[in-house]
Amino acid sequence: MLLNLDPTERNLPGEALLSIRKWGGADTNLQLTIQRNQDQYYLQADGSWNSPPYGFIIDRLETHGDQQSVAVGPQVVDPLLAVNNATFMIQMQDADGHKEASVLRCARTLLGSSASGETVSPYAFGRLQAPPAPVAPEPPPAPEPEPAPEPVPIPETPVTPPAKPRSPLILIVLLILLALIAAGAYWWWSQRSPAPADPAPVTEPAAEPAAEPAAGPAAAAPAAPCDLTGFQAQNELAFVKACATSNTGTDALLETIAQAKAAGYCGVAQRLYANRGQAGDSRIALAYAREYDPKFHQANACFKEADPAIAVYWYEAVLDKDPDNALAKERLQELPK
Repeated sequence: MLLNLDPTERNLPGEALLSIRKWGGADTNLQLTIQRNQDQYYLQADGSWNSPPYGFIIDRLETHGDQQSVAVGPQVVDPLLAVNNATFMIQMQDADGHKEASVLRCARTLLGSSASGETVSPYAFGRLQAPPAPVAPEPPPAPEPEPAPEPVPIPETPVTPPAKPRSPLILIVLLILLALIAAGAYWWWSQRSPAPADPAPVTEPAAEPAAEPAAGPAAAAPAAPCDLTGFQAQNELAFVKACATSNTGTDALLETIAQAKAAGYCGVAQRLYANRGQAGDSRIALAYAREYDPKFHQANACFKEADPAIAVYWYEAVLDKDPDNALAKERLQELPK
């Protein structure tokens, strides 16, 4: 897939035409995300950049020969032009789950909406719109309160006067008699019962030594930032960010990319290529160019077809960091511009 952001025929400020070639999915009900390479942030509906991916909706692509296009407005044009020295990665996905990603190339003649000095492009958002916000369901009506029951009269009961308390002197005499009887009974019983023998000393059994805990398996070492073991698709962005910003060497990173391609993690492979290539790793950029170069291309699930235009882009990125790279020079002379 090859993506270009070009001026429209009228070339009004704030509007552009997103041109798409070699897209293999449907042309209706598409979702599109725009990510910049500086910090891996995504363009949001309000023009800001943040970490959660934000999907813009494309209702339909217009087809013109081998090229498809959709008009976009200031919602997309202005944030892209406001970022200096950045590369943008666009991923498109249709309703059937087919998705592809590629680098966006912006024309130098594009104008932001502020260039008009008066009004914004009448295209507004074109057909590239943010997904509608979900509408919260209305709460069910509160049930009407039931009427309170009428009070039932309580019949009056006659009050019985309390019994007259007994004289405290009688209670004291009774308590003294009970104490004397209990003391006499205890004396009589102690004279008849023999004294109990001393109990034999009880020897407590020796405590058995506590069994040493069985040695369990050694704690697993934390996974390396670029280790694909246990990778989950919903964590793709976090994995790519951690791997790309780690001190993993080029050879190890190329091995991770090869594993991602073999496992079908195409987003991981493409994002690692683009991130490290734009960050100045000329070997990664060279390997990415070879994925699209017809001379070196090998069809796989992530890079199904060669694309000379994309290969030229990455060979130029190689020469930006390594001006003496012989292979990049040779391929730029032979590939069509």
